Amino acid sequence: MPKKNLSLIALVDSRASSCFINEGLVKKHGIPVLWKNKPVVAEVVDGRPLASRNITMKTTPLGVHLGDHDSHICFNVISSPINLVIIISKRTQDISEPKPSYM
Repeated sequence: MPKKNLSLIALVDSRASSCFINEGLVKKHGIPVLWKNKPVVAEVVDGRPLASRNITMKTTPLGVHLGDHDSHICFNVISSPINLVIIISKRTQDISEPKPSYM
């Protein structure tokens, strides 16, 4: 599959435990996914389980460019009421400008 560059806006969440991408964005752009060996129960900030369901898929490593930083991130695929959401955990790297360009 040829590489596809996307310029998207992401939410950088300093308290997120992982990186997430909405399933609508995955489907819209044909981003490759893998099944997780075991479903993961995700919780929102107040400890309640994620309303959509357990996380069963993740993306293959995606090249992400943020400011002057490049990395590869596997995003957990979630269903979100905000259609095309990307959440990047600030723990992943030191992020100064949250405008990823996916390769």
